[in-house]
Amino acid sequence: MALKFYDTPFHVTHNADTASKMAMKMDLSIMISNLIKEHGWTQVEAAERLGIKQSRISDLKNAKIEKLKNSP
Repeated sequence: MALKFYDTPFHVTHNADTASKMAMKMDLSIMISNLIKEHGWTQVEAAERLGIKQSRISDLKNAKIEKLKNSP
């Protein structure tokens, strides 16, 4: 049996569309976390600069991607 490779781990358990959205959300989470770390921002400072609530920054930093809503 040949090995099957997937684009992301999400593609193992989800359809391609859902898995791609989940991977994009994970990338966003990592990108935001890196940006905060590079600039030495607190979550409050990051939220103010990005125009979002501090709780959303916390969700992103903690990779709670299920809380990020899909837009139509």
